[in-house]
Amino acid sequence: MTQVNLAAKMLLEDQEAGIAEISKKDGKFVWKDSYVFLMNLDGKMLAHPFKPGLTRMDNLLSVSDKNLENPKMLFLEFVELARTNGEGWVEYMWPKPHETAASLKETYLYRIPGTRLFAGAGIYK
Repeated sequence: MTQVNLAAKMLLEDQEAGIAEISKKDGKFVWKDSYVFLMNLDGKMLAHPFKPGLTRMDNLLSVSDKNLENPKMLFLEFVELARTNGEGWVEYMWPKPHETAASLKETYLYRIPGTRLFAGAGIYK
């Protein structure tokens, strides 16, 4: 079972506790330079361990990645994939935790069954 699936299981059992755990920089859903985040299908970030400021935005659908040459509307792509396929991979440019320069990242997204929520976790290339 992946970290994303474990987070989904925790969220189904206790959503408040799941959001709190995903939000922790030193929580069980953070490892190496990877971490789980949580969004809803409206484009709202509900939990992010390294960029909590994203949770204060109404929605992220108009926010692009950090690719200066060809920006991608990554959050819009996340929502569309979660809504239509329920799970899958998205590739984009995003800074590693504690860095400012963008790196190539591939993120797995998983829609939590019976909810309007999806969790994601990525691998930097």
